[in-house]
Amino acid sequence: MSKPKHILVIRLSAMGDVAMTVPVLRALLLQYPEVKITVVSRPFFQPFFDGIPNVIFFGVDLNKRHEGFLGLLRLFSDLRKLNIDAVADLHNVLRSKVVRTLFALSGKKVAATENEILKISGGKTQNWIGIAPFAQYESKVYPQNLMQKVIDGLAENSNHKIFLFGGGEKEIQLLNQLQNQHENVIVLAGKLKFKQELEVISNLDIMLSMDSGNAHIAAMLGVKVITLWGATHPYAGFKPFNQPDDFCLTSDRTQYPLLPTSVYGNKKVEGYEEAMRSILPETVIDKIKKELN
Repeated sequence: MSKPKHILVIRLSAMGDVAMTVPVLRALLLQYPEVKITVVSRPFFQPFFDGIPNVIFFGVDLNKRHEGFLGLLRLFSDLRKLNIDAVADLHNVLRSKVVRTLFALSGKKVAATENEILKISGGKTQNWIGIAPFAQYESKVYPQNLMQKVIDGLAENSNHKIFLFGGGEKEIQLLNQLQNQHENVIVLAGKLKFKQELEVISNLDIMLSMDSGNAHIAAMLGVKVITLWGATHPYAGFKPFNQPDDFCLTSDRTQYPLLPTSVYGNKKVEGYEEAMRSILPETVIDKIKKELN
């Protein structure tokens, strides 16, 4: 089956929500340069999409031509003339549902995003930082009091929005403590399905993770990933894909010369329990800020 060549993207919502689609479309077109995209949104937002190759902007007129149900029929008629192959509804409200349903009835492929994500994440008007502070083995987990300093330090900047990832009741309790009543720190654990978490991760500007699965997931989605290493070491072969060596912050091998003491982190070596404390919170914060800039 042939891939869609012309995709209609519907996003009629607020400024921040529309803006967060821009990096997604850029990433899509880098991977599929043969694809053509028509973005349907409010005319005011057209400058967001200027200069993106293969993107055409269609300004919807919700006050006159495209007002009401008959207006939506006219909108469908106007868009159908563009020879659309598939529809991606990134708004998923009544207006967009009507238009995508009409396309579906005409035999086109349609897909819609789940609006529950935006209720939790909000629009992307800040730098989005993901933090996944857990790993399978304790020897790979940054001490909680130091991670608290990292989160507190990053949360001081109102231009940062921080998402905390994890799973299970125990981890959710710890994440709620790490959230520490910061308005710009959001605990995602227990609130989203895995597929929805992937959508949030794909929109992050940077991810901070242990030597764990979250690091690899973020890397595969093209996100910058800063990793912290305790008993393990990136040279053992588990560095996240396509991430520079200096994104891996390792424990001090001068102070702990036997590192790595384990390939997977499942071995404990006496005297090395506090190895990760040699990675200073200030070092982590500075590295994240540097890569955001």
